[in-house]
Amino acid sequence: VMHSGTHIDAPAHVVEGTPFMDQMPLPRFFGTGVVVSIPKQKWEVITAEDLENATPKIKEGDIVIINTGWHHTYADSSEYYHYGP
Repeated sequence: VMHSGTHIDAPAHVVEGTPFMDQMPLPRFFGTGVVVSIPKQKWEVITAEDLENATPKIKEGDIVIINTGWHHTYADSSEYYHYGP
């Protein structure tokens, strides 16, 4: 869980064959951004339905930040790193 949302090249740390930061094309870092609030609790999953119903609407190609509210539990703890949504 810790690597799933902490940095942009996170997949390369756990999924073989995915790019690291220096291998990503520069245009991937530019575009329209949108922040959506999708409150979740311990181990809850962010679903496709959550994203489809999010406000503001997410459009194809958007750079999306999802606020689950989990930042309120931030600490160097098992709860934060092991049980996040």
